[in-house]
Amino acid sequence: MLAICGFVAFIAVDDATTRQSIVGITSNCILVVYYASPLSTFRHVVRTRSAASLYPPMCVANTVNGAAWALYGVVLDDYYLLLPNAVGCALGVASLVLLLVFYDRGKELKKSASGVEMLPHDGSL
Repeated sequence: MLAICGFVAFIAVDDATTRQSIVGITSNCILVVYYASPLSTFRHVVRTRSAASLYPPMCVANTVNGAAWALYGVVLDDYYLLLPNAVGCALGVASLVLLLVFYDRGKELKKSASGVEMLPHDGSL
């Protein structure tokens, strides 16, 4: 996809504004996919009522990053910056809410089907 975007933007198109739009849209699609990647984890957290699969520092970093870039987009009046980063900030806030609601349950030891105790996937011991 990046190779096609690069070909179209830098070889096939002569207009600088069109090039900027192609690169901007492609970059934003990649960014939204990055920000949306925890959505499958959100479903798991709600079903199991355990936030063990969410990594708190990453949730905070994504929220702050999305908010900072969205604010920068507001200041510049640049929707290429504002929209995907506002979505990222909103998803980051959602992950922080899930952490607050289900964090204590994620710290408990879980038993697998074989009866062996397993630590949560949050990196703590």
